[in-house]
Amino acid sequence: MAGRLLAARVSVDRLGCALFATGLLLLPTLVSAGQGAVASCPGSGARVYARADEGDYRCELAQQFTDRGVDMSTGAGASVSRELGRPYATRLQLAGTAELPRASIHLLLEALPDTARLINIYEGTRYEVQYLDDAGTRFFATNNRNMSAVFTRFRTLYPDRTSRYLMFENGEAKFLFWHFKGSAVVELGLVESEEETEFQASLHIFTDSKRFHSFFQSGIFRYIVKSVVLRIIGDMADAANHLIESDREFSTLDPSFVSRLRASAH
Repeated sequence: MAGRLLAARVSVDRLGCALFATGLLLLPTLVSAGQGAVASCPGSGARVYARADEGDYRCELAQQFTDRGVDMSTGAGASVSRELGRPYATRLQLAGTAELPRASIHLLLEALPDTARLINIYEGTRYEVQYLDDAGTRFFATNNRNMSAVFTRFRTLYPDRTSRYLMFENGEAKFLFWHFKGSAVVELGLVESEEETEFQASLHIFTDSKRFHSFFQSGIFRYIVKSVVLRIIGDMADAANHLIESDREFSTLDPSFVSRLRASAH
């Protein structure tokens, strides 16, 4: 079916954990918490919690920001540095395929308020995205139920046929009897293959809490993240394909967004 992920999609509450898991991960690579000390990364100057068992993991992540011109000592860069300085790290990774051309996914990611409204039309959800600056680099996102976050998006890089997105998230999530507040670094890579787009994403969570770190390594957390992410990406692709294949017009969508999305698929 058009817009479905090739991987099987798990039936879960599609609103649960939506924003916290945005763009994320199937199989986590768990970074154990060991002894270390705060050190400065060469090149980026970021202050990170360095441990021998991690190698250059945190400095390599900091380099992703400096490659985009981010000053790691001020503003959002300083916030990222603070996260990299926490002792417990969890890295999760996701890979999959969406039946949309890369140009269409680019547009959906660059016009997030309309993308949220589009998904709501076809999937009955209540997503909402509000830009917090004129450039759209900072935005507030919520499912109007139990998830909300402020995202900072950094410059997208385009090596070869790949698009690489980088975001920093600060938000909260409530599900079952857990309530999380915190930050995460999100990486998203897109590679176009004929009429499909392969995606790879990574979520990096840093915490001072050994208890939270243990939960982030648990099977239930991996299951929730996997299920929700596949549902979100599948819903986004389904809604986009429905619009592309129809000639319907919607008063809640920007007409230019509709025309550009339809044109991006051809």
